[in-house]
Amino acid sequence: MTARLQCLICLDTLLLSESAAVRCGHVFHLHCILQWFENCKTCPVCRKKATTRDLIRQLFFQVEENKSFIFNSIDPFEMHNQLQNALDNLEKEKRAVAEAKDQANVYITANLLLKEKVTSLESISQLNMQQIKHLEGMLTKQLDLEKELQKYRKRLQATAFYKLLSSAKDEPVLEIDKYISSEGLEVKNFIALLRR
Repeated sequence: MTARLQCLICLDTLLLSESAAVRCGHVFHLHCILQWFENCKTCPVCRKKATTRDLIRQLFFQVEENKSFIFNSIDPFEMHNQLQNALDNLEKEKRAVAEAKDQANVYITANLLLKEKVTSLESISQLNMQQIKHLEGMLTKQLDLEKELQKYRKRLQATAFYKLLSSAKDEPVLEIDKYISSEGLEVKNFIALLRR
Protein backbone atom coordinates (compact mmCIF):
# COMPACT_ATOMS: atom_id res chain seq x y z
CA MET A 1 0.00 0.00 0.00
CA THR A 2 1.47 3.37 -0.97
CA ALA A 3 1.38 6.42 1.23
CA ARG A 4 -1.71 8.57 0.88
CA LEU A 5 -2.54 12.14 1.78
CA GLN A 6 -6.01 13.40 2.53
CA CYS A 7 -7.62 16.63 1.41
CA LEU A 8 -8.86 18.42 4.51
CA ILE A 9 -11.90 19.83 2.70
CA CYS A 10 -13.41 16.82 0.88
CA LEU A 11 -11.47 14.17 2.89
CA ASP A 12 -10.59 12.26 -0.31
CA THR A 13 -7.13 10.99 -1.09
CA LEU A 14 -4.75 13.59 -2.50
CA LEU A 15 -2.57 13.07 -5.52
CA LEU A 16 0.47 15.29 -5.94
CA SER A 17 -0.61 16.34 -9.41
CA GLU A 18 -3.89 17.81 -8.11
CA SER A 19 -2.80 19.22 -4.73
CA ALA A 20 -2.03 22.71 -3.47
CA ALA A 21 -1.02 24.16 -0.12
CA VAL A 22 -1.71 27.41 1.67
CA ARG A 23 1.22 29.33 3.22
CA CYS A 24 0.24 28.06 6.67
CA GLY A 25 1.11 24.55 5.43
CA HIS A 26 -2.27 22.88 5.07
CA VAL A 27 -2.76 20.83 1.88
CA PHE A 28 -5.94 20.42 -0.19
CA HIS A 29 -7.14 19.45 -3.66
CA LEU A 30 -6.52 22.42 -5.92
CA HIS A 31 -10.16 22.52 -7.05
CA CYS A 32 -11.38 22.21 -3.42
CA ILE A 33 -9.32 25.15 -2.14
CA LEU A 34 -10.18 27.31 -5.17
CA GLN A 35 -13.86 26.64 -4.53
CA TRP A 36 -13.33 27.47 -0.82
CA PHE A 37 -11.67 30.78 -1.68
CA GLU A 38 -14.75 31.81 -3.67
CA ASN A 39 -16.66 32.06 -0.37
CA CYS A 40 -13.93 32.57 2.29
CA LYS A 41 -10.55 34.27 2.35
CA THR A 42 -9.08 32.10 5.15
CA CYS A 43 -7.50 28.67 5.49
CA PRO A 44 -10.27 26.10 6.11
CA VAL A 45 -8.23 24.49 8.92
CA CYS A 46 -6.51 27.24 10.92
CA ARG A 47 -8.58 30.23 9.69
CA LYS A 48 -5.53 32.34 8.87
CA LYS A 49 -6.04 34.89 6.11
CA ALA A 50 -5.30 33.37 2.71
CA THR A 51 -6.13 34.02 -0.94
CA THR A 52 -5.38 32.38 -4.27
CA ARG A 53 -2.12 34.36 -4.33
CA ASP A 54 -1.03 32.46 -1.21
CA LEU A 55 -1.39 29.05 -2.88
CA ILE A 56 1.61 26.85 -3.47
CA ARG A 57 0.72 24.70 -6.46
CA GLN A 58 3.84 22.61 -6.91
CA LEU A 59 4.38 20.32 -3.91
CA PHE A 60 6.99 17.66 -3.29
CA PHE A 61 6.43 15.00 -0.64
CA GLN A 62 8.80 12.35 0.52
CA VAL A 63 6.80 9.67 2.28
CA GLU A 64 7.93 6.13 3.09
CA GLU A 65 6.17 3.33 1.28
CA ASN A 66 3.82 0.96 3.12
CA LYS A 67 2.88 3.68 5.58
CA SER A 68 -0.45 5.40 5.60
CA PHE A 69 -0.28 9.14 6.18
CA ILE A 70 -3.41 11.22 6.59
CA PHE A 71 -3.26 14.83 7.73
CA ASN A 72 -4.81 15.52 11.13
CA SER A 73 -5.43 11.82 11.75
CA ILE A 74 -2.55 11.30 14.20
CA ASP A 75 -3.70 9.95 17.54
CA PRO A 76 -2.44 12.35 20.26
CA PHE A 77 -2.07 9.52 22.79
CA GLU A 78 -0.01 7.50 20.35
CA MET A 79 2.11 10.54 19.59
CA HIS A 80 2.54 11.16 23.33
CA ASN A 81 3.63 7.53 23.81
CA GLN A 82 6.07 7.78 20.91
CA LEU A 83 7.53 10.98 22.31
CA GLN A 84 7.76 9.47 25.78
CA ASN A 85 9.52 6.40 24.35
CA ALA A 86 11.89 8.65 22.45
CA LEU A 87 12.61 10.63 25.63
CA ASP A 88 13.16 7.41 27.59
CA ASN A 89 15.55 6.15 24.92
CA LEU A 90 17.37 9.47 24.93
CA GLU A 91 17.69 9.31 28.72
CA LYS A 92 19.07 5.76 28.48
CA GLU A 93 21.59 6.90 25.90
CA LYS A 94 22.60 9.83 28.12
CA ARG A 95 23.15 7.44 31.03
CA ALA A 96 25.13 5.10 28.78
CA VAL A 97 27.30 8.01 27.60
CA ALA A 98 27.85 9.12 31.21
CA GLU A 99 28.83 5.57 32.20
CA ALA A 100 31.16 5.35 29.22
CA LYS A 101 32.76 8.67 30.25
CA ASP A 102 33.20 7.40 33.81
CA GLN A 103 34.74 4.18 32.51
CA ALA A 104 37.02 6.17 30.20
CA ASN A 105 38.14 8.30 33.17
CA VAL A 106 38.91 5.12 35.13
CA TYR A 107 40.99 3.83 32.22
CA ILE A 108 42.76 7.18 31.85
CA THR A 109 43.63 7.22 35.56
CA ALA A 110 44.84 3.61 35.41
CA ASN A 111 46.89 4.46 32.33
CA LEU A 112 48.53 7.40 34.11
CA LEU A 113 49.37 5.21 37.11
CA LEU A 114 50.86 2.58 34.81
CA LYS A 115 52.93 5.23 33.04
CA GLU A 116 54.28 6.40 36.41
CA LYS A 117 55.14 2.80 37.34
CA VAL A 118 56.85 2.27 33.99
CA THR A 119 58.88 5.45 34.47
CA SER A 120 59.85 4.33 37.97
CA LEU A 121 60.80 0.85 36.76
CA GLU A 122 62.82 2.33 33.90
CA SER A 123 64.85 4.46 36.31
CA ILE A 124 65.37 1.43 38.60
CA SER A 125 66.40 -0.59 35.55
CA GLN A 126 68.92 2.09 34.55
CA LEU A 127 70.39 2.05 38.06
CA ASN A 128 70.58 -1.74 37.96
CA MET A 129 72.31 -1.62 34.57
CA GLN A 130 74.86 0.85 35.96
CA GLN A 131 75.46 -1.43 38.95
CA ILE A 132 75.82 -4.45 36.67
CA LYS A 133 78.39 -2.61 34.53
CA HIS A 134 80.25 -1.58 37.67
CA LEU A 135 80.20 -5.17 38.96
CA GLU A 136 81.35 -6.48 35.58
CA GLY A 137 84.25 -4.03 35.71
CA MET A 138 85.12 -5.18 39.22
CA LEU A 139 84.92 -8.83 38.14
CA THR A 140 87.24 -8.16 35.21
CA LYS A 141 89.71 -6.46 37.57
CA GLN A 142 89.44 -9.37 40.00
CA LEU A 143 90.13 -11.89 37.22
CA ASP A 144 93.12 -9.84 36.11
CA LEU A 145 94.37 -9.68 39.70
CA GLU A 146 93.93 -13.45 40.10
CA LYS A 147 95.97 -14.04 36.93
CA GLU A 148 98.64 -11.72 38.22
CA LEU A 149 98.56 -13.44 41.61
CA GLN A 150 98.97 -16.82 39.92
CA LYS A 151 101.95 -15.46 38.02
CA TYR A 152 103.50 -14.18 41.27
CA ARG A 153 102.89 -17.51 42.98
CA LYS A 154 104.73 -19.29 40.19
CA ARG A 155 107.60 -16.83 40.44
CA LEU A 156 107.63 -17.30 44.18
CA GLN A 157 107.79 -21.07 43.68
CA ALA A 158 110.62 -20.65 41.21
CA THR A 159 112.44 -18.38 43.63
CA ALA A 160 111.95 -20.87 46.44
CA PHE A 161 113.26 -23.63 44.20
CA TYR A 162 116.34 -21.66 43.20
CA LYS A 163 116.93 -20.87 46.82
CA LEU A 164 116.65 -24.56 47.61
CA LEU A 165 119.10 -25.46 44.87
CA SER A 166 121.58 -22.87 45.91
CA SER A 167 121.44 -23.93 49.55
CA ALA A 168 121.56 -27.70 48.88
CA LYS A 169 125.02 -28.93 49.66
CA ASP A 170 125.02 -32.67 49.65
CA GLU A 171 122.30 -34.14 47.51
CA PRO A 172 120.31 -31.68 45.38
CA VAL A 173 118.21 -34.48 43.81
CA LEU A 174 116.75 -35.45 47.20
CA GLU A 175 116.00 -31.81 47.88
CA ILE A 176 114.29 -31.49 44.50
CA ASP A 177 112.13 -34.58 45.20
CA LYS A 178 111.19 -33.18 48.59
CA TYR A 179 110.28 -29.83 47.04
CA ILE A 180 108.15 -31.40 44.32
CA SER A 181 106.24 -33.58 46.80
CA SER A 182 105.74 -30.76 49.35
CA GLU A 183 104.43 -28.35 46.72
CA GLY A 184 102.19 -31.00 45.15
CA LEU A 185 103.71 -30.46 41.74
CA GLU A 186 103.81 -32.99 38.96
CA VAL A 187 107.11 -33.48 37.20
CA LYS A 188 105.74 -32.02 33.98
CA ASN A 189 104.63 -28.85 35.81
CA PHE A 190 107.91 -28.70 37.62
CA ILE A 191 109.84 -28.78 34.36
CA ALA A 192 107.56 -26.08 32.92
CA LEU A 193 108.27 -24.05 36.04
CA LEU A 194 111.99 -24.45 35.49
CA ARG A 195 111.74 -23.24 31.92
CA ARG A 196 110.31 -19.90 32.98
